[in-house]
Amino acid sequence: MRTTLTGTVCIVLVIVSSFMTLQAQKVDNSKSSLYNSDVEGQFDYIIRESSKYQEYRVVKNAWLYRIKANILDTLGAIQTELDSAYQQISRKDRQVDSLFAGLEKTRADLATATKEKNSLSFFGIYMHKNSYNSIMWTLTIAFSIALLIFIVIYKRSHSVTARTKAELLETRDALETQKKRSLDREQKITRGLYDEILKYKKKCGELQ
Repeated sequence: MRTTLTGTVCIVLVIVSSFMTLQAQKVDNSKSSLYNSDVEGQFDYIIRESSKYQEYRVVKNAWLYRIKANILDTLGAIQTELDSAYQQISRKDRQVDSLFAGLEKTRADLATATKEKNSLSFFGIYMHKNSYNSIMWTLTIAFSIALLIFIVIYKRSHSVTARTKAELLETRDALETQKKRSLDREQKITRGLYDEILKYKKKCGELQ
C-alpha cells in the first residue's frame, strides 16, 4: 500500500515537473520570440501562440505591451538611423557643394589662364591672339606700304634732284662757255679799236 502511494506521488511529481519545465520552456520561447525576433516574427509568434475565440484572437496584455514597446524601440532605432542618414546626407551635400564651388573656381581659374594664354597685351589692352596677330599684320603691311611709298618718293626726288643738278651744271658750263666767248669777242673788238686808233694816229703824224 505504502509502495503504491509512493509510486503515485513520484509519478505526480514527474508530471508536475515536466509541466513546469514545459511552461518554463514556453515562457523562455515566448520571451525569446518577443525579445529576439523582428517585428514580423513577433506578430507571427502572437498569432501562432494566441488563443482562438470564434473569429477572434485572445492575446495576452503582456504580449501586447511587449510588442508595443518593441515596435516603439524599432521605430526609435529607425528614426535614429534616419536622423543619422539625414546628417550624413547633409554632410555629403555640403561636401558636394564645396566640391562644386571648388570646381567652379577651378573652371574660372582655367578660363582666366586660357584667356591670358590666348591673349596678348596691346597698349595695356588684352586681346585674343588672333586679333593681335591681325592687327600686327595690318600694321606691318601698312608700314611696309608706307616704306615702299617713301622709297619710291625718295628715289623719284633723288632722280629729279640729280637731273636738276645735271641741268644746272650744263647751264653753268654753257654760261661759262658763253662768257668766255663774249670775253674773247670783247677782247677782239678792243684790239681792233686799238689798232684803228694807232693807225689813225700814224696817219695824223704823217700829215703834220
